[in-house]
Amino acid sequence: MAGQRSRGRALTAERIIEVATRICDEEDIDVLTIRRLAADLGVGAMTLYSYFRGKEEILDGIADYVMGNFRLPTAEETSPEAVKARNAVDRLPVVEVFRECGGRVALMAAGILSAGAASLIVLPFAWLALLQTRNYGLMLLGFTLLFIGYPANYGVVPAYFSQVFPARLRFTGMSIGFTVGLIAGNAFSPDIATYLLHTTGGWVGIAVYMAAMSAVSVVAGLFLREVDDTTEPSRAPAPHVAADSDTGDTAQVR
Repeated sequence: MAGQRSRGRALTAERIIEVATRICDEEDIDVLTIRRLAADLGVGAMTLYSYFRGKEEILDGIADYVMGNFRLPTAEETSPEAVKARNAVDRLPVVEVFRECGGRVALMAAGILSAGAASLIVLPFAWLALLQTRNYGLMLLGFTLLFIGYPANYGVVPAYFSQVFPARLRFTGMSIGFTVGLIAGNAFSPDIATYLLHTTGGWVGIAVYMAAMSAVSVVAGLFLREVDDTTEPSRAPAPHVAADSDTGDTAQVR
């Protein structure tokens, strides 16, 4: 029996997510309930609430577990699932890049993000210098060079930050960081640029300011680390809950 295969090991958040993932994979996501999951784990339904607040949080953990363990199948794998997956991904032009990165989305995204931010340390000088020529062709070249770094910097943000923040903090982490960054960086940039232009008498001060902000982004990115939700320590005991006898779903009792 499936439940018997899941018993006999210490109960951890990681094990709960593994068993929940297996249930969804072998049967269907609609089959997954607190009661069913507890039965497969060989524990009481209420025990799971020491680790997760409810089914939605478990589903978040499953999503992070699947993405965190995703890898491209190698040529040596011959199972039907591996062959089917390999045939699908082989049609993608970026598949070789993923393979070279070992299938690690966060690693590849971090490299692109860092390269994009690093390029913006240098490109403002070329951009502003070409703008000063007042030649339309050269000005267009300047904007083209500048926007090479911007897509590399921002295009991989969703993939990278999904690995940096756990699911329950992901939206908060991204929204706060992005909003504060827009206010602190972009909102005051015209005033800062105007001040620097009048103070220094040229565009070099503006380029130095842009390069400095890009350097801050590079340094900040070096301190970000990939997060694995399933290995987080157990949370504080959840509020007392009452389980529905039919579905295993719960309602908080205050």
